Amino acid sequence: MMLVVALSSSLDVAAIELDLGKDLDYNHELKTVGWSNIVSGMTGGYTGSYIFSQSIFSLRSGIHSRWAGLFVAFFEAVTVVSPVSILSYVPNFVFGSLLVMIAVDLMVEWLWDLRSKVTLAEYAVALSTFGTMIVFGVESGILFGILLYVIMVKAGMDVGDLSDDESEMQDEEKHLLSSDEVLRKQERKYNATSY
Repeated sequence: MMLVVALSSSLDVAAIELDLGKDLDYNHELKTVGWSNIVSGMTGGYTGSYIFSQSIFSLRSGIHSRWAGLFVAFFEAVTVVSPVSILSYVPNFVFGSLLVMIAVDLMVEWLWDLRSKVTLAEYAVALSTFGTMIVFGVESGILFGILLYVIMVKAGMDVGDLSDDESEMQDEEKHLLSSDEVLRKQERKYNATSY
């Protein structure tokens, strides 16, 4: 479970970073998740990570304040300490439709929209990992994706460069800056068509 939470937390940070359009401090974010899990474990709670769908939903709704998180925490605390089961009055289809909406949005973003942002080899890794997760489970999918990535790197395929070479990083930054305008246009188009 620890491995799954660590990996999912990293993916959550990457998803939030992608939507924000700026870099986040992974060490800080993952330490926050770690300390939260320690406190949760010491008080009898479950392991957890970011609710990145809530973060992305808030960003896309134009909420750029920490108040959203504080309101969520407040209403969750009220729900937990309330003597009445508040959630029993909410119809199940509301929860089901919310889960379906989030799942469809994530699948469109990470399986369809991703193809224009990565190389063909990276896209093949993403699709293969997803398919393996569906058939064999999350852990098998993660291991298969890592194994496939390593095999592709050893075969010399272009699956994304994780180099620390400063000149290569500067070239990549120039490429990202030139593609930044394209991303802004796509975002304006998305915002114009979303409700």
